[in-house]
Amino acid sequence: MTDHTLIIAADGTISLSSPTAGTAAPPPGGMVMTITDCPSTWGAEDVLALARDCRLPDHRSSVPFERLLARHRGSCCGGHCG
Repeated sequence: MTDHTLIIAADGTISLSSPTAGTAAPPPGGMVMTITDCPSTWGAEDVLALARDCRLPDHRSSVPFERLLARHRGSCCGGHCG
């Protein structure tokens, strides 16, 4: 399992944080979110595409991959409501 860090701009644009950049600083009005426990078969670009295709929680600094996947599949809360 691995983690991938996303940088989310104030306008909602999502990009990958460089793994060699160290700790990413949030952009003005934006945030940094780490997707944790990603399967090794999912590369950073795959996780980025998945994140771009669903609504991310704006009150979290990290989200487990399984919850991101649940949101992508239509769950409102990433699988915590049922």
